[in-house]
Amino acid sequence: MSLAQVSEGDVIQFNENHKWCGALAIVTEVKPVNGDIKIMAGVPMLKNDGVNGTAYIYTMQSAGEFDVVGRAALAPTSVEEKDDEE
Repeated sequence: MSLAQVSEGDVIQFNENHKWCGALAIVTEVKPVNGDIKIMAGVPMLKNDGVNGTAYIYTMQSAGEFDVVGRAALAPTSVEEKDDEE
């Protein structure tokens, strides 16, 4: 997987190499770090008590912990934009 294949707004699914295996997330940040790519992805959290939110998870591309499964049609372009909406 190269940097060109992972970009902000991509939908990823964590695979068996990550503790959030099976969870879908939207990539909100992609940064080159020491020859690797650091990815921040938001996982929507829905709870029975009515409190909803987003869990932001960091992973390195070289860890092979996710697969790109598509693009988000409606997604904030950054964490700051999301914070401004609340």
